[in-house]
Amino acid sequence: MYNYTGTYTENYEIITDLPYVEDCKNVKKVVVSEGITGISQYAFAGFSNLEAVELPTTLKTIGQKAFLNCYRLKSVNIPEGIKEIPFGCFDTCYSLKTVILPKSLEGIGYNAFLYCSGLEYIELPDNLSYINGGAFFGCFCLKEITIPKNVKEIESGTFNVCDSLKKVTILNPNIRFGVFNMFSSIADQLTIYGYNSSTAETHCKTNSIKFVSLGDSPNLVVQLMGDVNLDGAVNILDVTTLQRFLAHIIYLEYDAVPLSDTYRDGEINVLDATQIQRFLAHLIPEL
Repeated sequence: MYNYTGTYTENYEIITDLPYVEDCKNVKKVVVSEGITGISQYAFAGFSNLEAVELPTTLKTIGQKAFLNCYRLKSVNIPEGIKEIPFGCFDTCYSLKTVILPKSLEGIGYNAFLYCSGLEYIELPDNLSYINGGAFFGCFCLKEITIPKNVKEIESGTFNVCDSLKKVTILNPNIRFGVFNMFSSIADQLTIYGYNSSTAETHCKTNSIKFVSLGDSPNLVVQLMGDVNLDGAVNILDVTTLQRFLAHIIYLEYDAVPLSDTYRDGEINVLDATQIQRFLAHLIPEL
């Protein structure tokens, strides 16, 4: 299929160059025939009355914003072979309640399920390795989700405005968090399930989120407080790295941010560098 284009009006309505754009608003069901291997970007964008879609087993790719503004779409079954749900694929599908993802899926792109406000639960496959920022932004009804072990980072904005989210299970003990207070707006209602001594447990302690242990993980990489350069040791190089960060010469890695607050005051400043120096000089027993 040809990759179509789209632009927004001042009222956030989508205007595309689809050749069938005049009739699309009356369509309630779409059947993509067997043999089709790709759906183009914006292919069904603006099908505002679309309620159901059937996708073929031969499908290999889905384009960006392919189902943008399909307000009445209730469910979708993504066939095996699809490796990515791309940028904005189901953006503003308000009625979407059921999504079945294939085991072959490796990634969920930016804003993939943006404002899918009817979505209450989605099962992410074990093969998934990345979830980009904004993927579930505005999923007001999303109640729980499990982040598979191969996902390395929860990016900033991934779960913003998920006001009903109460349970998050994190199976990667070394997962990175895009911001300090990833779930700050729902901290009082949220429970995060994760492994002992994991980054999830650290994140919960730092941000006053309830944490429930899944036990010990065989894949846990022990992280040391004060290991600012993430080399597995605490030494003068960490002091230098932190000083360079404070001088705006470098940025800290995501994993290094919670390990840098050695003074434990919720901020990263010269007190943290001094605290590491005191530890190295054996003036304090631990960080």
